[in-house]
Amino acid sequence: MQHHNNRLTLLKRKCAFTLSEYDTHADPPNKQCKYAFTLAEVLITLGIIGVVAAITLPSVIQNYRNHSVEAKLKKFYSTINQAVVRSTADNGDVTIWWQDLDSTLQSGDDGKLSSPGLEWFNTYIGKYMNIVEVRKTSLDRPLFMLADGTSFAFLNPGTTRDYVFFTMDYDDCLKFGNSLESREYLGVCGFAFIFNPTFTASGHKNKYFEPYAHNWDGTETQLQNKCERTGAFCTKLIQYNGWKIPKNYPRKPR
Repeated sequence: MQHHNNRLTLLKRKCAFTLSEYDTHADPPNKQCKYAFTLAEVLITLGIIGVVAAITLPSVIQNYRNHSVEAKLKKFYSTINQAVVRSTADNGDVTIWWQDLDSTLQSGDDGKLSSPGLEWFNTYIGKYMNIVEVRKTSLDRPLFMLADGTSFAFLNPGTTRDYVFFTMDYDDCLKFGNSLESREYLGVCGFAFIFNPTFTASGHKNKYFEPYAHNWDGTETQLQNKCERTGAFCTKLIQYNGWKIPKNYPRKPR
């Protein structure tokens, strides 16, 4: 009898429940013992999870955005250069049909917007790409919409050399710089390219579309500095790093 009472006492301590005075035995702990966290323990755990999430979540989100930008840049670089290669098969060497023309859109008598630069681009490059629509930028330049939701446009007026590729919606991207002219979006959601087949300089691997790197001295340091200050060399910096955004990248891509 004494042994039975000692067993009941032990069960009470381990399982945190009581037996009525008429109970003569207890079920094994795995059947009747119920363990639970107190409210305070739950709140503390949730608080710790919240702190950890607040610290790590921004980094996780930015890493996802970085990977997305990397993939889109590589795809655009490949797609537009493939278009040039296909054009050369039909039109001869790129230096023959290359022209530097005004890209600013003007309205004709029929109300249709056009420019010498747009007509040239459509003839020699655009028709070899999957361009789903051509819109007008806030500075009256053509904006070429691609099937995957990205787009690109002529960056500077009066020329078909300079381009900007948008990795997100054009209007949303401009919110990072308020206007196309401010260029604060460069290196964030807009990335500069150059197409000047008759021009040779360090950083230009071929006669086709390349990341903008005018007057680059060949060092990563200058790429970092220019990317941080103006955003112009950010595309080249990413290409220089194997189309991967480096850990010390000075901007936050989207």
